[in-house]
Amino acid sequence: MKNKNQKFGFTLFELIVVVILIGIIAAFALPAYTKAINKAKAKQLFLDSQTIIGALKIYEARTNNVWPQQTTPVISNLDQINSTLNLNLDSSNGEKTFNFWGHDDGVNWHSRFQIVQSAQIVQFDGLTDTLSCTVNGRTYDCTNGF
Repeated sequence: MKNKNQKFGFTLFELIVVVILIGIIAAFALPAYTKAINKAKAKQLFLDSQTIIGALKIYEARTNNVWPQQTTPVISNLDQINSTLNLNLDSSNGEKTFNFWGHDDGVNWHSRFQIVQSAQIVQFDGLTDTLSCTVNGRTYDCTNGF
């Protein structure tokens, strides 16, 4: 026999416990998620830079010239980079800034570029063929991989 006065549902204490547990799980998951997102962005910057390095070398081989031949940084829009180097880089969210400039060592011009996205920077020096990556204030030599 059912009691007509019996109520179904959760007590306030049970709801508070569930909310606290969800908060604890979120406190551990959110930093790990943020770290994973930053690492993925850094790897994408590295891959973009490897693509640009290859395209710069192909451009130099085809034209017997280095792009650009000026010593002050040129902030290039993505359309200009893609058309000059025959690439198809995508930055649909508009977060990345591309800076290109040349370096004259007295004998040859060498390409240099920098890609900036938030606190992450990838910089290539064509004179020494080195690639450095700065992520969250720490700089790494990522010439041979990230």
